[in-house]
Amino acid sequence: MTALRQALEDARRALLDLSTRNRLLSLPKPGRSRGVVILDDEDADFVVGALAAGRAFGFEAAAEEAADPPAGEEGAKPRRRRTTKAAAKAEGVGKADDKATREEWQRDDALRVRLAPSDLARRLRDLMTDARTAREETGVPTLYLALGVLSWRDPATPETERRAPLALLPVALEREGVSQTFRLRAGTNEVAENLSLREMLKVNFGTALPDFDPEAYNPTAWADAVKAAVKDRPEWTVDPDALALGLFSFAKFLMWRDLGPEENPGLGDHPLVRSLVGGEALSTPPTFPDDADVDEEIPVERLDHVMDMDGSQALAAESVRRGGHVVIQGPPGTGKSQTIATILAQAILDGRSVLFVAEKLAALEVVKRRLENIGLGAACLELHSEKQSKRAVLDELRATLALPPPPKPNRQAVVERLATLRGRLNRHAAAMRQPAGASGMPLHQVVGALVGLRRRRVAVPDFTLDPAAWDGATIAAKRDAVRDLAARAVEADGANNPWRGVTADIGPADADRLMARLPGWIRALAAAGAAAGGTAGPAGIATRLRAAAALREAPDHDKAAMGSAAWRADPAPLVGLTEAVAQLAIARRDARLKPGALDVGGLEEARATLASSGGFFGFLSSARRTAQEVADKVAREGTDAVKALDAAIAGQAARLRVRNGNALGQAAFGRLWRGEDTDPSAMSALILWRQKHGPDAAAALAADAPAGDAGVLEAGAAAWAELVAATGLDPKAAFGTADPSFTAIAERLGAWAERPEALPLWQGWRRALAEARGIEPIVERLQDGRLTPETAEDAFAYALHEGLMRAASAKHPDLAAFDAAGYDRLVAEFREADRARIALTRAEAARTHAERVKEVRDGAPGMTVIRGEMEKKRGHLPVRELLLRAAPAVQKIKPVFMMSPLSVAQFLAPPHGLRPGLTFDLMVMDEASQVEPVDALGAIARCRQVVVVGDDRQMPPTRFFQRMTGEEDDTPPEDAPEAVAARDVESILGLCNARGVPAAMLRWHYRSRHESLIATSNAEFYENRLLVLPSPRPRSALLGLSLVRIDGAWETGEGVNRAEAEAVAQAVMRHAKETPGDTLGVAAFSIKQRDAIIDAVEAARRADPSADAFFTAHEDEPFFVKNLENVQGDERDAILISVGYGRDKDGRLAMRFGPLSAEGGERRLNVLITRAKKRCIVFSGIGADDIDLARASGRGVAALKTFLAFAAAPPAAPRAGGEGTGSPIAEAISEAVREAGKDPVPHVGLAGLFLDVAAKGEQGYELGIEADAGDWAALRCARDRERGRAAALEAMGWKLARAWSLAWYARPEAEAARIKEALGAAPAEAPAPEAPPAPSLPGIAEPYREAAPALAQSPLDALPPADLAAAIGEIVAVEAPITPDSLAERLRLCAGRQALTTKERDAVRQATALAKTGHGVTEAAGVLATAATKVVPRDRRAAAAHLRRAAAVPPAEIAATADAVLAARPGLAESDLAAAVHAALGLDAGAQMAIAARIAALVGGGTIRLG
Repeated sequence: MTALRQALEDARRALLDLSTRNRLLSLPKPGRSRGVVILDDEDADFVVGALAAGRAFGFEAAAEEAADPPAGEEGAKPRRRRTTKAAAKAEGVGKADDKATREEWQRDDALRVRLAPSDLARRLRDLMTDARTAREETGVPTLYLALGVLSWRDPATPETERRAPLALLPVALEREGVSQTFRLRAGTNEVAENLSLREMLKVNFGTALPDFDPEAYNPTAWADAVKAAVKDRPEWTVDPDALALGLFSFAKFLMWRDLGPEENPGLGDHPLVRSLVGGEALSTPPTFPDDADVDEEIPVERLDHVMDMDGSQALAAESVRRGGHVVIQGPPGTGKSQTIATILAQAILDGRSVLFVAEKLAALEVVKRRLENIGLGAACLELHSEKQSKRAVLDELRATLALPPPPKPNRQAVVERLATLRGRLNRHAAAMRQPAGASGMPLHQVVGALVGLRRRRVAVPDFTLDPAAWDGATIAAKRDAVRDLAARAVEADGANNPWRGVTADIGPADADRLMARLPGWIRALAAAGAAAGGTAGPAGIATRLRAAAALREAPDHDKAAMGSAAWRADPAPLVGLTEAVAQLAIARRDARLKPGALDVGGLEEARATLASSGGFFGFLSSARRTAQEVADKVAREGTDAVKALDAAIAGQAARLRVRNGNALGQAAFGRLWRGEDTDPSAMSALILWRQKHGPDAAAALAADAPAGDAGVLEAGAAAWAELVAATGLDPKAAFGTADPSFTAIAERLGAWAERPEALPLWQGWRRALAEARGIEPIVERLQDGRLTPETAEDAFAYALHEGLMRAASAKHPDLAAFDAAGYDRLVAEFREADRARIALTRAEAARTHAERVKEVRDGAPGMTVIRGEMEKKRGHLPVRELLLRAAPAVQKIKPVFMMSPLSVAQFLAPPHGLRPGLTFDLMVMDEASQVEPVDALGAIARCRQVVVVGDDRQMPPTRFFQRMTGEEDDTPPEDAPEAVAARDVESILGLCNARGVPAAMLRWHYRSRHESLIATSNAEFYENRLLVLPSPRPRSALLGLSLVRIDGAWETGEGVNRAEAEAVAQAVMRHAKETPGDTLGVAAFSIKQRDAIIDAVEAARRADPSADAFFTAHEDEPFFVKNLENVQGDERDAILISVGYGRDKDGRLAMRFGPLSAEGGERRLNVLITRAKKRCIVFSGIGADDIDLARASGRGVAALKTFLAFAAAPPAAPRAGGEGTGSPIAEAISEAVREAGKDPVPHVGLAGLFLDVAAKGEQGYELGIEADAGDWAALRCARDRERGRAAALEAMGWKLARAWSLAWYARPEAEAARIKEALGAAPAEAPAPEAPPAPSLPGIAEPYREAAPALAQSPLDALPPADLAAAIGEIVAVEAPITPDSLAERLRLCAGRQALTTKERDAVRQATALAKTGHGVTEAAGVLATAATKVVPRDRRAAAAHLRRAAAVPPAEIAATADAVLAARPGLAESDLAAAVHAALGLDAGAQMAIAARIAALVGGGTIRLG
């Protein structure tokens, strides 16, 4: 045997129990077992027949004093005495009397049990409770009527007789209310043989039983057949009439057989089985990381969700859809069922077959309900519990085959619209979270900083910076540089420091030497200043002195003109001008030309005509005659006419150049320039001198001649040179000019002598300046005093963030045109489109399923078998056989099978046997933490892809079901840890995790309507990874977690706390009366405490039946009382938890807490404390302080201590986050909330999901405000951001508002007003829209005419399109030109609507198109008009408020108003014109800036010309 086969055999062996602990092989003695009630002396044939006929049986108890039958009367039955009807009803059972004969009571409607009435009632109640629990936990029926027994003896213990049932009939035990009689009815499934008995006889005794036919079953006949099979064992006996009612299960045996090599020879070849059992490496694609971009990974075309899915759910479903094996970790309340429903629906859509497996019935049913609610229930085949009968399966197939096909949906329009809207929203979110430029600073932080600066009234700087390329370190360095500059500007007085301009690094010794040389320099400079006089400086004097020789050679010139820039620049223009003057002079003196020749026109045409050959008849040409006439005016007689014309043309060109150079000639030559009569020789002499001596010499000609002694001047220049060499003095920085005067320099050196201490301060300032690269505008303004040191840092911050904003806008152009109202509408449209996409997927999945059903109806393989079975009246094929013969057809009709692991083994033949059974494309297993690996292998082997859903922090597999359906010897008491820990085994979920199956985690917690309900679990078990929604209401007895301390005692021997049970029962009754609309569940830490609570509740109900209706209400979530081991998968509005454990009557507290003290106890606690949706009330006689962890063992006990402490904490415990609370946006919002009279609380939430600000009132939070900032922008899924989170919060009772950061930056007052309005604050009266200013020019504008079409007071989308189009035509005819937004607002007012929905806006757009074709409406540049529209100024003072906004005024009307104003007052400046236009139109004060901007555009574009 291979290692893999051995491992499979070892795992399989645990499923087979052929020991005498198995009730199916050894019934317990009467009264010895909770799970079996032995019936006394009934006629099995009669009972089976009556049950088959639909008859119900009650129960009778033998009286305590009942005597044994008299001797000699074998089988005699004591006579029964019946109590009164009231007494029987009180216990639910009757009492036997002695008035009926044996034949009569064997034919009546009661079954007799040798127990006292109270014991029998309790046993029947326990059976009913345990049967329901087993059904819910395993999905298979366990309550059977055992028919007949084989009494046999085990060779190992021959002295003990064992009694094994022969057959088992599924039954139902009912009770209508706590006072009604117990009734036994037949179940929906067939009678079954005892398979365990068959296998035991085969294995241990080599005895084979005959085949069992349920259709022909008769108790006596089958007993005879068994008796014949064991006839070789005379000591064994068969009793055909022995009956027992109890909990039995042979499903584990079916699983054992299913995994056997004979039944399933290919089991070890399945890749995942080989990996899980044999440890082979598994190759499967990975899942997505938690921070994956959901919308990037899942395009709209693949967004096939049938219900709302958050990002983590969507990624999990997509991982499954891509084909790999996946583990989906689903912590409590994270939407496992809706995720599974979507996975199943996607499989239906993709044409895949699915096996959905769960042990717990609730897990199967909740998914089935979800699929039914969206129209996909017909695709599911339930094969669990009572849904397993042949008739139920055939009825399901028949109903599905009869369904009509749904219409084909329009996919393209829905997908394209959602893609467009989602793309726009995602671009904005991406822009807000992405770094602005290279700064590493997300844009929302940049905008927040700008909002904060504006809120502090920081002035907008008059300079800009370009920080796009600055990284975080650079920004920090520049901020430090600004801070340093500002500090040094104060202490060094940088703009006024006498040492300003010094650039050399001067140490203390150098400074001393410098100070010693100052007197000599001052004397020389002062003397030079006195000698030079005026403003002469060293540079000019030095130039003058160096140019002295050249000056002596200078030709005649105009001194003032020599200062022209032309002499310092390239002299080529001067040379060209001189040449033109010379050429003009030559032309004037040309002997060939007549006087005035240069004034004759048409020379070039005449020259061209005369130069060409005229031909033989040229003398006849008029053009030639005209040319000759021109030549005669120019050329003297006897000269060559063409050459004379050339000379004249050259002269005219020279004259034109001279005239064009007149300004240059006047500037450069001054008095020497006489225009066309200038002497070119004088010009040439001056130019030649300039070319010889250079520009400095020319500048010296313009300067004043040194007035003093040349020696004194040279000494002053030398002193200046020494000063510059010693200090690196920059004259421009020091004096504002490149050549300061000697006098100014001497005075400055005197200041140095007076303030030597200012030198190091200046040098520090200079070093700060050196570090200030890139912030020169700030440096300049600090130096010249335009920027004070106190405001420098704010100015830098404003310019920095503004520059980063520009960089972001360049990358994301939509930011520049951001409109908050438009984005609000965009969000609303996205939500509608997203819902439409979900509806589309539902329709497409239903359509796909319907097409596959049609294929079956049209004759798919297997349909003949199905039709034949439907026609039968009886003798239907077993379900297992039907699924073998009609497999292809059944899987097309029902692509989703819903089963438990036990029913898989029962109804699906192995896929690798002689007759291969069904296989599936996909298996989804829910609540996998409770499924043992061996239980899951059969299902896994039937599927090509496996998805395991569960939570390894929740309940592990236990032996609870085995204890319920078997007889375990020496079971320790419940409060001993070993009761659970010794039998806990690893789950299929844990095994998949250990083998490295890729995992995805669901992170959004939806169940809890108050965060306190999940707080302990999230912190203790999930490292706060769950995204928890905050509640708007404080914790109270009606909401959230609370603790009720009970003054009771733990009864050590009994293992119960009756006082606590009574308190819980009273709480149950209060709930039933006061909040019957809420579902309710009760959970206890132990089975005995559970039973005590059940007893107390039933007693309370009997005492007060007024609330009995509650206990049968809520069909999908009925009332329950359960032990903590059975509560996983349940959720109720309210959960009551009974701790039970406490001090005994002597005040002692044993630190033993049952299952919690065992290994994995914390997982049980995690399940228990996370079942409530609205409130969880903990009843306990002990508190956190009573638990001594030094004496208690197990992490579960430590977690219980934490839980009790949290439950006992004050209801008003802080709920605001302590981080990220100081953002400028949040502070601005908080200020608006305060002004509305509410208390702002920042960063409200518990884990993962926070509201930026919440407005707190007397009853809790009245408004939650979320900004498009950190938490919001970090979500990589548009549905999460724009719909999912908001919908979940609103479901919890939140009223929400969105704060758009860019809107708070652009219009902080308006955004604050929106918050105040949402909080019900009255609008402030002072700034209430300022009355428009009176027009400065009355009569410019005519009154605005408002249309009033007759419209029904109803939604616009409900109006006939023709009526709406007519109304639009009427409005445009009266109010044109009009913008589409103004049109929509007019329609809203006329229809009496509070606001227009997306559908109404769509209706308006469609009706506008109709109005264009039928009512003469036109549209150009976003403005509606008609052919008759004239654009004139209109005064809006008396018009509706929406018309007084700048956006409501068409640009053409602004231009027309400006023209009218200028016509009346032509000399207006631009600002005055904007004010006059604003006043003439009667607009709100807030429109001033927009009108000014429009006027600026008109002026800049030349549309308007100002005087």
